Amino acid sequence: MFVRPPRSGVAIPGIWIALAITSYLCGCSGYSPPRSGTGSANASPPSGPIAGYIWDSRVHGLRPLSGSLGAAHLESRLTGPALHSATPCPSHGLALGTDTSGSVFVIAVPSGQPTKLADAIAPDQQLTLSPSCANGLAYSPSRGSGLLITGLPSAPRVQSIALRTSGPVASAAISDSGAILVAVPKSDGTVSLEILSATGAAQVLSSPLQKIGAMAFLPGADSAIIADSAVNTVYFGKQLSSGPSFSAIAGSAQGVSSPRAVASSADGHFAFVANGAGNSLLRIDLTSAAAPLAITCSCTPTELLSLAGNAGFQISDAAAGVIFALNGDGQTPRTVFIPTDRAGATAGGVQ
Repeated sequence: MFVRPPRSGVAIPGIWIALAITSYLCGCSGYSPPRSGTGSANASPPSGPIAGYIWDSRVHGLRPLSGSLGAAHLESRLTGPALHSATPCPSHGLALGTDTSGSVFVIAVPSGQPTKLADAIAPDQQLTLSPSCANGLAYSPSRGSGLLITGLPSAPRVQSIALRTSGPVASAAISDSGAILVAVPKSDGTVSLEILSATGAAQVLSSPLQKIGAMAFLPGADSAIIADSAVNTVYFGKQLSSGPSFSAIAGSAQGVSSPRAVASSADGHFAFVANGAGNSLLRIDLTSAAAPLAITCSCTPTELLSLAGNAGFQISDAAAGVIFALNGDGQTPRTVFIPTDRAGATAGGVQ
């Protein structure tokens, strides 16, 4: 009833990835940024287990989360440049971030050592990582272009990329293979999906999507979770680069309500949806062994930033006054409150 299995999309010769280093990246075929000497190790590294790294906009940085979810506390922020945004990947020892000037960095954790990758792209630039964090993408939705980052974490290389020949994009996600899924606005107010392969080929996908809420690839797969905020539906897109198909795996009847973020567990077993309405999340079993499970929260989920483990996520920023995280594993996934601190609320910088 919900399944629409279109065949392979039509290749569009005029839509392609233009991989060339911008002039400020020396005009080479690839750019390998030097190590920055700005950061240094945290003066008081956590002595216990780390449950992940929390993005705390109040102190413009990442803060180690010591302990286990449900019994954890925040440490002082990592040393290094003051950050405007950050996307952590604790399982692979890195984060992708921008500083207050917009420059893009890869940040080693737990040391906080930054490596500058590029200058700012545009004021509206966004960051996203592939599930394994080997690839990253910094892009400007308004310009429809950005930077493709490969070789993370130890040997990052940066290339400029055009996500389409002209015009803006609504959203983008990158896979472990380097394929990029792009949501493109249409004149009628809906969006279309395009898949850009790692080799530069492009396809327009015949998808049921109307308005993009969020999208994310699964680990090691050419498949993605795609949330439609117009019809409150989550789709599972499979074999996107070859014989794509889309099936609806959850809708409003299962608890999808204005979806604004999606993510996959590290093992690819579950998909998670953060709702923009109703103060709830949803866990979807991608093996279809169990029905979608609603997860309540005394919060308004705004994001799904990876913490350590298989299915741990930061779901709210400290700017909202409190921090909540999701422990998505087990038979009963739950949200947990992470105590904040007065110093973090007032510091606005390094503690």
